[in-house]
Amino acid sequence: MGYDNLKEHGYHTIPFLKNAWADLCKAQLLEAKWFHSGYIPTFKEYIDNAWVSISGPVILSHACSLTLNSTTKDCLEHWKKHSNIIYCSSLIFRLADDLGTSVDELKRGDVPKSIQCYMRETDSSEEEAREYIRKLIDATWKKMNEEYLSLAHSTSSPTFILLLVSCIP
Repeated sequence: MGYDNLKEHGYHTIPFLKNAWADLCKAQLLEAKWFHSGYIPTFKEYIDNAWVSISGPVILSHACSLTLNSTTKDCLEHWKKHSNIIYCSSLIFRLADDLGTSVDELKRGDVPKSIQCYMRETDSSEEEAREYIRKLIDATWKKMNEEYLSLAHSTSSPTFILLLVSCIP
C-alpha cells in the first residue's frame, strides 16, 4: 500500500503506517504479557491499552492513507490534530466489542476485558459493569460528536473527519 501511494500519488506513507502497526503490536504484546503472568489490569490500564489493541488506529491510518488526496504531511497533521476523534472512535469500537464478546473470550482463556476489570476494581456485578460500559460508550459518542461538530465548519479536511466517524460500528 505504501509503495502504491508513493508510486501513484507521490507521497510516502510507509513510516506513518509502520508506526501504527508498531503501536498495535506493542499493545497486543502487553495483553499477552498480562495473560501469561495472570495479571488483571486496572480499568484505566486496560482502557489505555485496549483502544489501540482493538486495531482502530491501524484501520484508520490505512483508511486515511488510502482515502485522502493529500500529502503525507497533511495526513499526519490531520492525524495529530484530530487524535481525540481517533481515540474516541477506537474506544467505542473496543467497548462495544467487549460488551458483545467478553464472555466467549474469557471461556477461551483470553485476558479480562473492560467489564471484568471494572467488576474487579469496583466490586460490582456483571450487569452493573455492563451498564457502566454502556454509559461510557454513550459519553464517548457525545464527546466525539461535540468535537466533530466543532470541526464541521473549520478548515479541516471534511473527508478525514467523516472517515473517522464512519469507521465506527
